[in-house]
Amino acid sequence: MKKKNYLERYFNTKIWNILYFSGFGVIAAGAAVAYLYWGFLGLCIVGVGVVMFLLSTSFRVTEKDIDACVAETKENYGRDMINGKYAGKRELNAKDFKYFSGFIRDKANVRFKSGRDGKIRTSRYYVTAICVDAGGFVAQCSIYDLFGREKREDSFVALRKGQDMNLTAEKAELPRGNVKYTAADGSVFWLADDALADDLISRIRRI
Repeated sequence: MKKKNYLERYFNTKIWNILYFSGFGVIAAGAAVAYLYWGFLGLCIVGVGVVMFLLSTSFRVTEKDIDACVAETKENYGRDMINGKYAGKRELNAKDFKYFSGFIRDKANVRFKSGRDGKIRTSRYYVTAICVDAGGFVAQCSIYDLFGREKREDSFVALRKGQDMNLTAEKAELPRGNVKYTAADGSVFWLADDALADDLISRIRRI
């Protein structure tokens, strides 16, 4: 994967998107000139359009590039952050956890953009691993700066039956679809606002 500061272009000016679509227009215009008027001039115009298009595709950052960065972090999270870690005397196993990820805007300087698919992406994202059983739960959450400029922020919650299981939920306003949970000791972790996460939280509250 390319350096993370490459991803900053996604939130910057739309110049590469403009160049991308303009390239198509110039190619079409050149083809028309070549067919209707003067072939050599038309081919030259087509050549300019091709150069514009190739430049735009080389520098343009898409939703796919952003999502791939998050997906890679999530895929490796169990190996990097769970395996070999302990909750009390219990050694954790990444296979026992469910994994969640999402974009958040928890600071004023967080960049954000609405993609062509209607989804809002920000320059900060989280990955959370959570394991719930009859005796308690463990949640490991990390918040990442997409550009790699800020230090990763980690939180770890491990509570067993008999301890205070109270969790305060706060749904994110932008982007929607994520919920911040705060434990009684002040520890924070994020989960998606979906059925799987709701089921895990319900199980925690029934312990």
